[in-house]
Formats: sequence, C-alpha cells, structure tokens
Amino acid sequence: CFVNPDMAEAKVPVAADFPGVEDVVTLNSRNTAVEAMEVLVKNQIQAAPVWDDDKKTYTGFFDVMDFLAYVTLILEKQEAGQLDSPFEFCDLKSLLQTVGALHPVALTAICNVSDCDPFYPVLPTTPLKDLMELLGNKGVHRVAVVNPDTGRVAKIISQSSITKFLYQHASAIQALKGVSLADSKIMKTEVVSVNETDTVLLAFQRMRANKLSGIAVLDSEGKLLSCVSSSDLRAVVSGKAFQFSGANVMDFVSQSRRMDSPRERPAVVTVHPDTSLFDVIGRLAATGLHRVFVTNDNHDLLGVVSLKDILRFLLLKSTD
Repeated sequence: CFVNPDMAEAKVPVAADFPGVEDVVTLNSRNTAVEAMEVLVKNQIQAAPVWDDDKKTYTGFFDVMDFLAYVTLILEKQEAGQLDSPFEFCDLKSLLQTVGALHPVALTAICNVSDCDPFYPVLPTTPLKDLMELLGNKGVHRVAVVNPDTGRVAKIISQSSITKFLYQHASAIQALKGVSLADSKIMKTEVVSVNETDTVLLAFQRMRANKLSGIAVLDSEGKLLSCVSSSDLRAVVSGKAFQFSGANVMDFVSQSRRMDSPRERPAVVTVHPDTSLFDVIGRLAATGLHRVFVTNDNHDLLGVVSLKDILRFLLLKSTD
C-alpha cells in the first residue's frame, strides 16, 4: 500500500491529486531551438511541451538535454571541420547567437533528440501505479496531464514531484527507515564521470552518449568533487558571458552555481551505504535533485541512486 490509511479510505490517488506544474509554459513549433532555450531559461524550467498550431496537437517535449545534444553536435562538427560556415566563439552566449544565425533548426526536429524526454500524455484520472510505471520503468522524466475537454496540457508531473508526494504521504515509505541503501541493492556501481580538468565538451558528450542529465566530477585521485548537470547549462545561458571555449568542467560548474545562487542548489548530495532508503528518498524530495552519489568516509565514489531507481524499487515493493 502506498498511501496513508486516511487517504486510502477516500480514494486511490490519481494524476489530478498530485502536485505539479499547473501554470504550464508552452513552446510553439515555429520557435527555433535557441528561442526555445531562452524560454526555458527565462522561466527557470527544464522542459516544456511543444504545440503545433497547424496540426493542433503536441509534437513532444523540448528540454535542456535536447539543447545540450544540439549544441554538442554543432561543436563536434566544428572541431572536425565539417561545418560549411565555421565560426569562432569564446563564450556560450556568442555560441548560441552564432549557432542560431548560421545553423538554425526547427524545434520539431530536435524534440527529444536526446532520447531523454519522450512525450507521454495522461488523463487526470490516471492512477498512481500507472504514473509510477511511466516515471520509473519507462524512464520518463515527466508526464503531461491533458484536459480531455480541451486537449491541452493542464499539469506536468515530474519524477521529482511524485517522489516528494510519496515521501510525504505514502505509508510504505515509512517502512524503509529500517532498510539501508546497501540492503536495498538499488545502487548502481558503474558511475559515468569526468575528471575536474576535462573539458566541458567532454562532459556534454558523456551525458549525451549515456542519456544522463548529470554525471559525477572526480579529482585526480578519483574522489567525488561535484556533479555537472543540464541545470548548469541553463544557468550559464541565463548569466553573463562565460568563457566556454577550452574551459574545464569544474570552472563551468563553479560559474554556474554562482549564477544560480538564488536557487541555492547544492553542488552535490552524497549518502553512505548505511544510509536508510527513507533518508535517501527524503534528501531527493527536499533538494529536487535527480540523483544522489554514494561515497565512503574517504569520499571514494561507490555508486549512484537516481529518482528512476527509487520509483522502480517502490513499484516492485507494491507488488510484493
């Protein structure tokens, strides 16, 4: 059972009951990729649905990972001398302006090009278990709750928002206070990472290749220093000029966190193998992050646990 007894007496939670983004920012299919990214930055969001006026339907989600994949592809072609109109740049803002002018691309062409955020519409009556199936087993980052009368997105429910809801209301979560992370066996021991002196481009390439929105940053001894994520790209785009060309990943992360200071986003959240699964879920719910890294007392990186891992685990527990 996922919900508390008093909630269970009323009804099983459905999509309409969950917290989520209700003032939905919508992109137009006529927007360019650069224009769409500017909208995400302005509204401090990771993704938005794309509406096609001609077809009167949604063509998908556009998120920061799609833009990261687009920019990375341009940079790779630039380095390989494959662009008909090569350009020079020293900061990310000039890169975006130049790419938008010389290499424009329709937004519909890169919606979910990262393969990280497919568009899954659900009805307000969709039950909790079906939402968890999409956000956990299907690996979807967010689902769009569509008003059946208007056909428009009324709310967006993310992995973060459903995890927070479960932490606050699910009776099954309380039982996890006695289950350590090690005992749960949900930690992934193969962690994608970059070294602190690696370039930003290499970090982006590894994120894109592994379909991850964030990866670990290690020091020269292999100890965990930080995490670089798609949120860092959004923050840097919103700020003043960042010397992007040739910059190492720790400079990029440090600059991003300074620009994103109003959100007070932690550089990285770590837990120990002995940490209870209840506390792990609580830290994810409190911070809104997509992952926590598992380290020992010497800061050696042992593994990672994501929101998807948590939701999969809870879904399996519900069938026990």
